[in-house]
Amino acid sequence: HLWPSAPRESSNLPVEKGWYSKIEFNSKSDLLIAAKRIEEDNNNHIIQFWETESRSKTHEIEYPYAVKNIIAHPRQNIAIAQTTNTLAHVLSLDQKTIIGSIDHECIVGARGAAFSKDKHTLGIAKEKSAYAWDWNTQKLLNTINCQNFIYSISLSDDSNLLCAGELSSNEANVWEISTGNKICGPLKHENVVLNSIFYNQNNQSLLITASADNKIRIWNLPNGKLLRTTGDENWPVYIDQTDNLFLTAGVGNDSYPSSIRIWNMENMSKQLPAIPYRGAIYASRFMNSGKIAAAADNKGNFQAWDSSTGKPLIQPIKDMYWVKISNDEYYASSAANALRIYRIPREVNNAPNWFADFIEAISGQALSESGIAKDVSKEKLQESIDFITSLDDSKAVTEWAKWFISNPVNRTSSPNNNKSFQELISAKSKSSNLDELREALTLDPTKGVIYSRIARSIAQPVESPRTETIDHVIDDNLKSWYVNYDTLNSGVIIELSNPSPIHGIRIHVHRIFDRNPKSFELAISEDNINFNVVETGQIPLFTGKLLTFEKAFNKPIDSKYVRITFPTVRNAGTLDHFSVLHGLELSELELLGANGNDITKSTDLIKPTNNEHKNYNSPAEHYALTGTKLEPNIPETWWSLADVYDLMGKHNLARQATDKALALNPNDPNALLVSSLLRERAAGKEKLDQMSEFSKAIEIISNSKAEFDYLDPLLQSVYDLKSYQSTNLTQLALSTAQKKIWGNEGVFAVLLSEYAASTSGEIQALIDYTRVLFYRSENEKALGLLDNALKDNPNNPELLFNLGGVYRSLSKTTLALQAYQKASRLFKTDNADSLRNRRIAFASASSILFQQGKRVEAYQERIKGKIILRQKSTESKYIDLSTKYNGALNERWYALSSSSGGLSLLPTGLTEFDGTKYDIRGIVQLSGRQLQNAFGGNNPFPRSVKNIDFSNQTYRSINFLHATTWTDPDGTPVANYVINYSDGTRHVLPIVYGEHVRDWVINPNIGLLETPKSKIGWRSSNIALFQTTWTNPHPQKEIQSIDLESEMSFSNVFIIGITGNPDSAGEGESPSNNN
Repeated sequence: HLWPSAPRESSNLPVEKGWYSKIEFNSKSDLLIAAKRIEEDNNNHIIQFWETESRSKTHEIEYPYAVKNIIAHPRQNIAIAQTTNTLAHVLSLDQKTIIGSIDHECIVGARGAAFSKDKHTLGIAKEKSAYAWDWNTQKLLNTINCQNFIYSISLSDDSNLLCAGELSSNEANVWEISTGNKICGPLKHENVVLNSIFYNQNNQSLLITASADNKIRIWNLPNGKLLRTTGDENWPVYIDQTDNLFLTAGVGNDSYPSSIRIWNMENMSKQLPAIPYRGAIYASRFMNSGKIAAAADNKGNFQAWDSSTGKPLIQPIKDMYWVKISNDEYYASSAANALRIYRIPREVNNAPNWFADFIEAISGQALSESGIAKDVSKEKLQESIDFITSLDDSKAVTEWAKWFISNPVNRTSSPNNNKSFQELISAKSKSSNLDELREALTLDPTKGVIYSRIARSIAQPVESPRTETIDHVIDDNLKSWYVNYDTLNSGVIIELSNPSPIHGIRIHVHRIFDRNPKSFELAISEDNINFNVVETGQIPLFTGKLLTFEKAFNKPIDSKYVRITFPTVRNAGTLDHFSVLHGLELSELELLGANGNDITKSTDLIKPTNNEHKNYNSPAEHYALTGTKLEPNIPETWWSLADVYDLMGKHNLARQATDKALALNPNDPNALLVSSLLRERAAGKEKLDQMSEFSKAIEIISNSKAEFDYLDPLLQSVYDLKSYQSTNLTQLALSTAQKKIWGNEGVFAVLLSEYAASTSGEIQALIDYTRVLFYRSENEKALGLLDNALKDNPNNPELLFNLGGVYRSLSKTTLALQAYQKASRLFKTDNADSLRNRRIAFASASSILFQQGKRVEAYQERIKGKIILRQKSTESKYIDLSTKYNGALNERWYALSSSSGGLSLLPTGLTEFDGTKYDIRGIVQLSGRQLQNAFGGNNPFPRSVKNIDFSNQTYRSINFLHATTWTDPDGTPVANYVINYSDGTRHVLPIVYGEHVRDWVINPNIGLLETPKSKIGWRSSNIALFQTTWTNPHPQKEIQSIDLESEMSFSNVFIIGITGNPDSAGEGESPSNNN
C-alpha cells in the first residue's frame, strides 16, 4: 500500500504564523483551541478556534491575559483557560466564547488540575490543598486540606471522589468531595504518586496509582485494599486509559532510554512487549480509541504505533516541538513561530496491479492463489521493466518505479531530488540523529567513521556521569553528589591526609531515589591493599531531600586508609540495565571526630572501590572498535573510541586511543578537544596540560578559514560563531552549561569560559567563567577567582552577585546575604540585564532572611527589587512615591506573601483612569488595627508616611487613587492626608470610610457600594480602587509635601498614586467642604 505524500506535505505548511503560548484539542478532536500572543506582549492574547478537518480558523476572541494553560474537558465541549494570576476562564467550545470565570488564589501556582468526566467539577491542586469547583456556576464546592504538598490529582467520573498524591509522605489519599471527609488512605507507596485514575470494572470501584517507585497499583474502593501491584520499567510519568487498555510512558533522556507500555485493564498484564524509546518523552497518549499509541520527545520527533502490535505506523516526524496530541487522529505543533495541524493517515491508497507484479518479479518469488510460493522468472522482471518504461503518466508511483529501474551509476538518492547517493550518505553520516546515522551505515557499511559516530551516540556511562564524580563525596557541598552505576558493592576509599580517631560516620543524600544506600561496611588499612572490616550497619529509608544518617561507633577507629562500601541500595541495577533510578548516589560522606566534626578534607585523596570495567563490553565499544578496524588511519575513529572508553570507565584505554589520534594528526581539533576533556576530568589534585590542548583546538577552528569535513558538535558551535571575541565565547559557554551541565558539555563549558577569561583578561569574561563554575558546582574554585577579582574591583555588582550565589551554595549564608545586599544596591538600572540581576539579588537576600526567621526584613528586602522604576521623562505633577513604597503591585503585600495578588492586573507606569493619569509602580500601605493585630511588633507598615515631596509647586487640585484592605462601618475616619504648604501652614483632608474609600475587595453578595465623595478609578471582576479629587482652597500657595496619617481604624488605607493638577480645580471635594 502507498501513503500519498501530498496530504503529508500540506500538513507541514503552517496554518498561521505567530507565537502560540498554549494549544489544546477538544474532547471530540474536531476543534483546536490556540492562544496566540499579540506582538510579543505576554499579557495580551487572541484565543483562536481551528476546525481540525479543514485546518481552517472558524473564530477568535481577544483575551487580555497571559495564558498559563488550556485544559479541555474529556467529554464535554468546554475548556478552562488559566491565566498567570488568580483568574481562570470557562470557554464554551460550541459558542466559542467565555461563559464564566473563576477568580481565586488557587489558580496562581496551581500544581495540577483535573475534570470529572460526567459532572461539572474541576479539581485544582495548589500546595497542600485541593479545591473542587463547579465550573458551570463557578462556585467553590469544597476545599480539602492535606498534610503534605500535592503532586498529582484526579477525580472520579461521577465527581464524588478526589485522589491526591502527596509529596514527602509518598502516599495517596481519597476524599469525598461533598463532605471533605477522607474515605480511604493513606495508600502507601515507596515513592511519590505521579498519576492516578478512577475506574469501574465488573461493578467494582477501583483506583489505579502510578508512582515513581516504578510500580502500578490497583486499589479497591472504598476500603483501600491493595488488589494488585505491577512492576514497571521506568517512571510512569504519563498515563492514559481507554475501555480496556492502559498506557504508561517514562520520561527518559539521551543516556537512559525509556519505553511506552500498554497494559490489559482486565488483569493489568502487558498487552505487548514494551515499545523502546530513546530520548526524553514529554507527551504520550492513546489516539483513535486506543488503536494508536503516540509520543513526542525533546528531539522534535513525533511517533505513532499500532497499539495491538507495537509496530510503527509512520516514520518519525521530525522537527515537531511543542506538540499536543488529540484522542482521535490529529496532532498539532506550535514550534518555530507557527501553528501546524497534522493527521495520522486514515487510509493508504491501493497500488496499481502492475506494481505488485513488479515487486514479485524483483523478489523472484510470488504467492499463488492457494498461498504457495513459486519462482518468478527473470523474463517476467524484464517484462515489468519494459512496461514501466512505456508508461507516460506522472503519477508518483510511476515516477518512483522509473527512478528505481534507472542506471545505478546515475541514479539520484530519490526521485524527488538531484542529490547523489554519496552526498546523501555524507549528509546523513554527519547528522546528530541516530536513525539517520544508521541509515548512512546501511547505505555504506564500509565507512569506519559512521560506526564511530554511532558509537558516540549510543554510549552510556558505566561508572558515573561525567559531572557527578567521586570528588563530590568529600567536597563539603551538600548540593553536589556522586553517582556510581556499578551498584554491586561499590563505594569509596579515602586516604586521610591528617589521620585522627574516627568516632562515627554521617551520610547525606541530596535527592530521594531508589539508588540511596541501604547498608554500609567500613574497613581500614595501613597499606591500601589489605583491608579489615571493623564496622557495618543498616541505613534506613531517606524520606526527604538533604536528610542525614549518622551512626556513632562503640570505640574509635584509627587508620590512614578508610574504605566505605555499600553492599545494598534501594533498587540495584546492573551494568546492562541503565535507568535514572539504578545506581548508588551520595551527596556527602563524613568521618566524624570526637566532637562530631568531619575529619575529611576536600584535599584528601579519594577513589572508587571498583576498578575499571575492563571485562564489560558495550554495543558502543563494538561500534567504535569496528570503526578503527575499517579506517585505522583516520583520527576520528580513535578519538571516538577514546570518548566511548571514557564513558565506560576504561580511562587508561581512553588515553591510549587519544594519543593514537594525535599521533595521526597533532592538529586535529577534534582529537585535541577530546584529549583536553579527558585531562580536565582526570585532573583531580594535579594540574595537567588540558588548557594548552583546548586552546590549540579553539585557535585552529577560529583562525582558519578552511572548512572542516567534520567537527564535534561542541567545536561546531564555536566555529559557527560570527565573532570569536571573549563575549561570544563566554556566552556560548554559559548557554551550553545552562542546557546540559553534565557530560562533555559541562566540561567543555568550563574550558571554553576559562580560555576566554585567560586570553582576554576582561572582567566580564572572568565573571562569566565563575558563573559556569557555579553551574558546575565547582564553588571553591569560583570563590577563589571572585575573591581575587574583588580586590581590584570591590564595587563590581556582577562579581558580588556571583559571590553571593557561590557563598550560598557553600552554605555560608551570612556572607551570601552581605554579598547580595551590596550587589543589589550597586546594580545600575539602565539596562535589562542589570535590572534582572538587581531584582534577583534582592530576592535572594530576602530568601536568606526568611530562612533566618526574619520575615519582615525578608519582605522589605524583596519588594525593593519588585518596585517598578520611574521613567525619567515622567512630569513632576505625577508625584514620585518611589521612596515611600512598601508594597509591590504583583504580590499579596498585606499578607507579606510573594504570591500573585488582586492588583497584578493593574496597568503600570503612567496610566490614565477616567481622565486622570497616575504614575503607578507600587503601593504605599498605612497600618490600621487589622494589620497591627496581625503582625504586632513585626508590623512592617507604618501609621504615617511623612514628607511626600511636591517640590514647592502650585496645584489647583490633587487626585488620589486609593482604597482600604478590610472594612469599617460607613462614616468611620480612616486617615488624614496633611498638605504642607511652603509658608509653614497646612491643610488636613480627612478620609472617611464609605465616603472616600471602601475595602478594595468587592463582596459578591452585596456588589459595589457608592462612595459619594469619590469615583471608581479602576476595577476588575472583584477589585476596586477609588479616585478622590481634592480642590485646593489656596491654589496660589506652593505645596512643599504631603503627610499620610492613619486614624488606626480597623481597616488599612493604601495609596496607589497621587497626581497634581496645576490648571484645573478638578472634581469632587469643594473648597467649602475642606475648611
